[in-house]
Amino acid sequence: MTAPEGRYPGEKEFRIVIEGQLDPRRWEWFDDVRIEKRKDSTQLAGTARDRNELHGLLKRIHDLNLQLISVEVGRAAGTHNE
Repeated sequence: MTAPEGRYPGEKEFRIVIEGQLDPRRWEWFDDVRIEKRKDSTQLAGTARDRNELHGLLKRIHDLNLQLISVEVGRAAGTHNE
């Protein structure tokens, strides 16, 4: 099975929660990521094409010295046989 157009075979959806409010000036570090402010945390969600892209995102979080609370990763909708 080939991936639908615009999708990648190893694509995974992710949700990352970091402690505190992410400064809006840092949002540009997270292109193509949905950012949701919460009371005491910030949620980053999106789709990574592969493991390397997800690791790059986690490295950015580390480089910004942000406190990681949780990471959830799953197969992107529509990229597997039902």
